[in-house]
Amino acid sequence: MKLSLCIFCVFLIITSCKKENRIEKDVEYLMGREMAFPVGYKTMPLEEKKNTEINLNNPIKIISYIDRFSCNSCLLETVQYWKEEMASIDSTVPYIIILRGLYTDSLNDMFRGCKTSVILYESDIFQSENDLENVLAKNKTFLVGHNNKILTIGEPYDNAELKKLYRKAIAKEKELN
Repeated sequence: MKLSLCIFCVFLIITSCKKENRIEKDVEYLMGREMAFPVGYKTMPLEEKKNTEINLNNPIKIISYIDRFSCNSCLLETVQYWKEEMASIDSTVPYIIILRGLYTDSLNDMFRGCKTSVILYESDIFQSENDLENVLAKNKTFLVGHNNKILTIGEPYDNAELKKLYRKAIAKEKELN
């Protein structure tokens, strides 16, 4: 019994270290890279294309990429967090959700009246152009600054330090612009 418990504890330590290394590896790989916004997207709801283009051209923006393998509850949790957080950060910093999936009327209805810009790609073009295939889902939210450079990476809900980092980076970027 003691041997089994020891083996389990060693396994937990090894796997948790690998997870931390994976997060660090993603951050190191993506930090400072230019984010691409390939053509061919749809906006949700469809009549919001003009506002989305304005938000994409904003010098500071927060982007969350949700791929087709992400769960709906994760999407809703992310949207809810940023809806509340954006009210306290700065209303001039747009939050943009980029979804990978097929367009449906129910998806369009879900985002109707939403103040968040929602972009839909029906192929993996956004993921491929930004080389996000092997990046952990929790590392697919980005603070993007001037010239679409990635300034901060990660989903800050349940992470007070990352939340502070986002706020600090936004303040610094605003000073530069």
